[in-house]
This record gives sequence, structure tokens and C-alpha cells, in this order.
Amino acid sequence: MIHNRGEVSEENIEKVNTIIKELGYKPNIFARNLALNKQYNFAVLLPDVELQEYWKAAVNGVDKAEDELSAFGVSVTKYFFDPYNPESFREQANKILLSVPDGLAVSPILNDDFQEFVMECNALKIPFIFIDTNISTYKPLSSVGQDARASGYMAARLLSYGSTDGAFLILTIAKKIDNHSHFSERIKGFKHYFAEHLTSESTIQELTGLDDLNLDAKLNEAFSSKKVKGVFVPNSRVHKIAAYLKKNDIQKIRLIGYDLIEKNCEYLQNGFIDFLINQKPEEQGHQAIRLLHNSIVLKQSIDLMYQMPLNIVVKENLTNF
Repeated sequence: MIHNRGEVSEENIEKVNTIIKELGYKPNIFARNLALNKQYNFAVLLPDVELQEYWKAAVNGVDKAEDELSAFGVSVTKYFFDPYNPESFREQANKILLSVPDGLAVSPILNDDFQEFVMECNALKIPFIFIDTNISTYKPLSSVGQDARASGYMAARLLSYGSTDGAFLILTIAKKIDNHSHFSERIKGFKHYFAEHLTSESTIQELTGLDDLNLDAKLNEAFSSKKVKGVFVPNSRVHKIAAYLKKNDIQKIRLIGYDLIEKNCEYLQNGFIDFLINQKPEEQGHQAIRLLHNSIVLKQSIDLMYQMPLNIVVKENLTNF
């Protein structure tokens, strides 16, 4: 009767529905899927881990979730693209569209190729979740990541702790097609803090478009013209600034950036990086797959944003992460 099979009087149906409501009965999705031998395949689209070390931890999280859910008919297919080659992204995106997975976890990019990919996913009714970045205009099922603007605000507070007097640099080391909105949101948060706490003795300078070819020349100019107190790098390439400080024996400058990749951890331990903001990429990858499972397999409602904590890492607590 619960499954609407057979002929049952309206009176009995009403009685049973009342009991169901009182007891809070819910159908056993696991049992139903096992009986139907239902299989679900989720796709994951991320930058190549050999080109961007940060994503290795996220993949570990994805693998962990797949292991946990494999007994319930869930499998995960991973696709990797070269973040500096648009054709590589298009090739991997097309593979996903041809396979029509039951769900998708992806790190979004701000460009036309990604927008077209999202539109194709919507047309094929492929639900998706964002990892690391939230772009709400694309209407994902959910997004997993930090509040980027809040993290930039916090970075400014840490750099200026004790006094906002002096020069503070924002250094963005990124290739031209690094079209990730969370970089700009972090910078907005950083500037917002100083807009609230700026004094006549404090200045903010932002340098963008830095790369390996022009980095030393740009930094020589920036550090020679001002008494720099702190440097904010809104991505994981903060180790490049630390290497410059070490090479030129520049001390007493606070330096903050993101992510516990190997080179960043080395410079944190030897004192050239003061703070790292840990985004917990392994947990992001793990949660993205779990959320797909909860929404698509279990038919549960999920939050539009799964917000990661703003973990501050210093050399004294690095071993805890």
C-alpha cells in the first residue's frame, strides 16, 4: 500500500498515511537502489595535478568519497585539463558531455569556454557542484569553498596587526588565463579592511600581471621605493615572493598567502612566510562528492554553499594540518 500497489480503500489509505506522517517514515533509498541494482557515475573536472600541486589533495578527497560510496553503486570518473591551454579544457569538457554523468564536480573558470560547458550541462540535465570557487550566476547545486572576501579581509588584519602604518603590497602572480573569481574577491576583502582602518601613514599598492620573467624587476622597484611592511599574495604562489626575500636577504616583512603546498610549507618553516591560509582542498573534494550523492542518490536537499573554515597556519602549528 505504501508503494501504491494493489487496490486499497480510501479510508485505509487515509489511516496509513496518518500513521506514516506520525512516525516520520521515509523510504529506504539504499535498499531501493540495491534492489534495482542502480549505478551512479559522477564526473570530476579539475586542473592537472602535475601542473598545479594544490589539486592533489582535492583528488585525494574525491578518492576517499568514492571508496566510501562504492558499496552503494557510486563510481567517479576524473578528468584533468591543462589550465594554461584552452583546447585542453574543451577536450575534457566534451568527453564529459558525451558520457552524460549523473552529476559533476568542477572547479569553475571565468571564461567563455566554461560558460558554454555549463550551458551544455544544463541542456543535458547534468547537475553540478563547484569546488573551490562559488559563481552563483551559473546556478550550481552547491559550492564548496571558503568565503574568499572574508579571507582577504582576515589577511589584511594579520599583516597589519599592531599598526596599519606603512606600505602594504598586493602581489598577484598569475598567468593571463587564470580567470578565477576568488582571487579578485580576496583582494576586495583585503582592500576593504584597509578602507576601514587606513591612516595617513599607510599605503596600499597592487601589482598584477607578475610572472617569472618580470618578477624580480617589479619587486626590486616595489621594495626600493617604499618601506614595505607586509605583502599579500592572493594565491598559492606566495613561495615565489618568499624566495625573492630570501635571495635578497630582506627581513622584517610580513608575508601571507594561501595553501599548504610543499614549497609554501618550506618557507613557512624557515620564517620567510609568516601565515598561510589553508583551504582544506582534500575536504573540499570529499564534500563535493558526498553532496552529489546526498542530492542525486538520496534525494536530500543540500545547502547552496558548504563553507570551509578560514584556517590560519603558522610554523608552530603546521604539523597539525
